[in-house]
Amino acid sequence: NQDDCWQGKCAKAAILAALATVLFCASFTEQMQSSPMALSSAQDNGMTLKNASLEIEIKKSDVPATTKSDPANDEAATNVAHDREATAWTSPFFVNSTDKEYRGRLQPIVLGKYKLIFFTVAKNGCSVWKMLFRRMEGYDDWNVQGTRLVHVKKNNGLKYLSSYSIEEANAFFNSPEWTIAMFLRDPFERFASAYLDKARKPMYMKRCCASLRMPDCAQIAASSPDGFFEVASRCRDNHWEPQSKRLSQKYWQKINFVGRFETLPNDAEKLLRRIGAWEEFGVSGWGANGTEHIFSEKASIGRKHATNAKDKYTQLLDPPASPLMKKLAYFYREDFTHPILNFTLDPNTSLTTEEREMLARNLGKLDRNSNQADAQMQAFRMAAAKWKPKQTLAAPVPTN
Repeated sequence: NQDDCWQGKCAKAAILAALATVLFCASFTEQMQSSPMALSSAQDNGMTLKNASLEIEIKKSDVPATTKSDPANDEAATNVAHDREATAWTSPFFVNSTDKEYRGRLQPIVLGKYKLIFFTVAKNGCSVWKMLFRRMEGYDDWNVQGTRLVHVKKNNGLKYLSSYSIEEANAFFNSPEWTIAMFLRDPFERFASAYLDKARKPMYMKRCCASLRMPDCAQIAASSPDGFFEVASRCRDNHWEPQSKRLSQKYWQKINFVGRFETLPNDAEKLLRRIGAWEEFGVSGWGANGTEHIFSEKASIGRKHATNAKDKYTQLLDPPASPLMKKLAYFYREDFTHPILNFTLDPNTSLTTEEREMLARNLGKLDRNSNQADAQMQAFRMAAAKWKPKQTLAAPVPTN
């Protein structure tokens, strides 16, 4: 009947519930027994099994207190960070896989046959340098001008530092046989060149303007050198950014050839003679008839912007005491205090403390402490003077 059926279902349900309880308890007990440490910890904290039910007691004294900052620990952490930075200067494994010089967009060009590592700097003749390097690598179209061919890595066929293993990269930088070169340019003239080349290109400037809350940004940049500075000082771009920011600090002390844009033809010849490439690639092949030296006045390839910037530099940026020149002196202040760049600043462009503070407030992102750049450079000079490699690795000559 229905009563017997109901009682049967209840009995089955009770049996299943009891079985589930037994299985749970057996499983839990087995886990606790398999881990003596866990069992001991459970017993110490008042955990017991009783009548197939679990009763957990938590002692208030076992709850950890809120962690407070320990000044000693903070100082130790700071010292560890400083030790790591110091190690970067002394370790034979100089190049790290995370360095922007190894993985970044502006990593150096490597010519293994000539044992040359070359850090290009925008607005310092880098287009012609890349054309030269393509010629040295044997490309028939080396003298074809074009941004996408010359400057795009996947198109120009040149090898960059990341083309080699981290071990090879370290060997290059630690070998005295390798030339590690860079060409630098007067910051004011370089700014004038950037203005002449980029300010009146709306599509280029709009890439900067996209991140700025500045109405009519592109029009302001094209209006005058002052307008261009208002935009450029708020937008990072390798065409006008201070040259002192081109490399991470530790890489500066590895540069063993510094050329000057102001004496570019002579310094380029010195570099090419040093690596044994002047007679074949520098002395001729340039200019309309292919008979000119590289970077000579008649070698028009790549020299148009340079000549215009030099000719218009005076009318754009004079007098030295003008408000724009003082702004530029502050914006490029680390270029003038850097021990390797070593540019000379006209005393008329020096800023008072009040002028520095005003510029720092107006430019927003710039540092308000007028002494910080000097302190940073002093620390850099001291570190560079003390640096000595622990060992020199043999530098393999890569196949090109």
